[in-house]
Amino acid sequence: MSKGEVFVQRKLGEPFEQVGTISERGDLVNVSIEGNRVDVLHGEHMIGVRDPASGTVMERVYPDQARAVDVPGTESRILVIHE
Repeated sequence: MSKGEVFVQRKLGEPFEQVGTISERGDLVNVSIEGNRVDVLHGEHMIGVRDPASGTVMERVYPDQARAVDVPGTESRILVIHE
């Protein structure tokens, strides 16, 4: 089973802080930034970063990848490392 680590950078230039780990299909990490919520969800073959208000998947992270995703309307980013 693949594992993912979830980090948040609250403002540009600040270090990333780990906010969760997901290891099984269906695992979910909710990240709240400046009143915006972003879901990081473990799917069947990927980890998705999703805007729950619209249901839009902003980024898909496949095994052996890492992706930083900008959080709309903020200076924040979410980093997902999928092992």
